[in-house]
Amino acid sequence: MSGEAAFGPESIQRLAEHLGIALLIEDLDPGPPVRIVATAILDGAQSGLEGSGDTEEDAWRELGRAVIAWRRDDPRNVRFYAGGF
Repeated sequence: MSGEAAFGPESIQRLAEHLGIALLIEDLDPGPPVRIVATAILDGAQSGLEGSGDTEEDAWRELGRAVIAWRRDDPRNVRFYAGGF
């Protein structure tokens, strides 16, 4: 993907820290397709997540998307909107 920075384990680590979660990488299957299996943990809640793709970088990117979606969909998130309810 031209113009984009490389995405890999260091990026996932920074993402997890930014989101305030622990992420345990359990398996990396070199494929093809490359498959990364992880467990996301937040306040005792945990969920199995997975990323896969044609390349390892694609798999890390997909795992990153899964992590963001899991954190975003956490029912404990409270969203505030301008203008009130």
